[in-house]
Amino acid sequence: MFTPFLSFLQLDFWADIVLYKVLSLVIILGLNLLLLRQKIIFRTSFGWPSWQKFVFWDIVGCLVAWQIFTNRNFLDILQASVIGTIAAVPEEYLYRGVIFGGLLRAFYLANRGGTKRNFLYCMLLSSLAFSLAHLSNLPSQGAVATVGQMIQVSGMGMLLAALYVRYGTLLMPIFVHFMIDCLVTLIHGPYPSKLNGVSDEATLITVSLIWATIYLAISMWVLWHCHDEEGFMARLAGQAIK
Repeated sequence: MFTPFLSFLQLDFWADIVLYKVLSLVIILGLNLLLLRQKIIFRTSFGWPSWQKFVFWDIVGCLVAWQIFTNRNFLDILQASVIGTIAAVPEEYLYRGVIFGGLLRAFYLANRGGTKRNFLYCMLLSSLAFSLAHLSNLPSQGAVATVGQMIQVSGMGMLLAALYVRYGTLLMPIFVHFMIDCLVTLIHGPYPSKLNGVSDEATLITVSLIWATIYLAISMWVLWHCHDEEGFMARLAGQAIK
């Protein structure tokens, strides 16, 4: 949508990608507030038991990040943080907040209730949309890398949707998305490449399938341990933005 405009401005890589993401978020926010009016749940209702698990995994993530940071300088960390932020915030707002939340609301109102099957349908549809959106990377990184990325993010989308339901706040998938993109950027660098650091096309697809399977397995575990799906869907269903 913004490609002709950004091409006209002739910005460098960082200015181009930041401006693109900011404009995307502003338009998504505007469309949701004015037309879709889909409620986005940010307020957390975490009790201490939930926070214990959150803090534990946060520490694990920091330890992993520290191992990578020791081989990186401050600029690398800053660039990875920028990539993580500008990817996580608008994408989670759109795909988990608006699309996934809207699908859940529609299923809830149509069926007068919620089941794990309905959650799975909505997770699959929103993850498919999330995956297809990455086709936009085709010109910059090539077909094989793009297909591999789409496979990975389809599983990642399932996990992020499950986290939204499990914790009842969009802040959790935003945080996890940020951590994933930040770590990937630290490992492979911020600039797109044909095979993203993998020397063999078959290996890239295989690795992508493995990661998608891991994400999917974790998402099913998270969803299985959700105990208030009905309450979450009810919160979304009563949600005209006032």
